[in-house]
Amino acid sequence: MWRVLRPNGRLVTNMQRVSEYTKILTPLANRIETRKVFYTFPFSEIVVAYKK
Repeated sequence: MWRVLRPNGRLVTNMQRVSEYTKILTPLANRIETRKVFYTFPFSEIVVAYKK
């Protein structure tokens, strides 16, 4: 997904391995955010990565 993302694009993922994906995307992304999502059950955490 990251490879085909346009410059200044945004990748949003919802997964159980948030810390792993944050570590992988940190050197590639311009900015990374993690957010808690309370409208799902069970509650989730998402990673939002912005491509340089």
